[in-house]
Amino acid sequence: MTRRDARFPKNVAERTNAHRLRVTPGAMGSEMGRRSSRPFAAGVGRLAISYLEHVPAHRGQARLIEALGRSLGPVPSKAAGGVELLVRLDSAMDRSYVVPGTLDHATLMSEVERLRAGDIAVDVGANAGLYSVLAARRVAPSGRVFAFEPSADEFARLAWALRANAVDNVVASNIALGARPGFVGFLPAPPRHTGLHRLRSDGDTSLHKVWAERGDVAVQLAAQERVALMKIDVEGGELDVLRGFQALLEAGRIGRLVIEVSDAFLRRYGASAAELYAYLAALGYVPERGPLGSPQYDEVFARR
Repeated sequence: MTRRDARFPKNVAERTNAHRLRVTPGAMGSEMGRRSSRPFAAGVGRLAISYLEHVPAHRGQARLIEALGRSLGPVPSKAAGGVELLVRLDSAMDRSYVVPGTLDHATLMSEVERLRAGDIAVDVGANAGLYSVLAARRVAPSGRVFAFEPSADEFARLAWALRANAVDNVVASNIALGARPGFVGFLPAPPRHTGLHRLRSDGDTSLHKVWAERGDVAVQLAAQERVALMKIDVEGGELDVLRGFQALLEAGRIGRLVIEVSDAFLRRYGASAAELYAYLAALGYVPERGPLGSPQYDEVFARR
């Protein structure tokens, strides 16, 4: 059970825990989960996914699936590794979780597979929870995962996934991460792409506010612990997130990072891909792929 407190957080402990949830099976019920458990919606969702997998793309296919997705809402589906997720069929990002070849997840999947029992992983921009669940399985029983998702809708789906997959070693927080603590503007994603939620940048207008915390405060480690893998996918705010982890990065307490790199997205926040690479290089992290010329890609950084 979670309790949401609308008061301005008074101290670090309250800031980091007001929207934090350690999910155990049966711990959280949500209207989204109840709606999506309807047998009819679940059955139609499975048929639609089978149709996408086996019928070649044709004119009108995308419009049909998106209309169906808007009508059904989130439906339970099996993603990579047999992970149970609540999927919106009208979202291209969600379809990529359940229809092979829709988007390239190979880089991140290979990094998750490097995790071992007892490791600690961090998922910044956890969305519906696919990588949080996969990482949690790899590091169990003694390891744990810290998952951060500021969108209320996606956080509800994340919590549903943790419960549905009987995962009990994830600390999930309904907050953003950044370079400094405080409330920040938040832009919800369009329905057709649930992966495009992002924090407000200069020139944006937003009526939504979410709490942002520094990563080296939100991720609470014992003295000798270190993060084996950190994934950051926050639609351009990646450098700001890294600055919030600077103490851990300087101490070499983060082993590997998978970061979505998009120069165009970074420039919305006054940064650039070159600046991100230079920042990490100064802290002793070297890239394994790039910089690349692609407009958007996943880069792996490892401590020298």
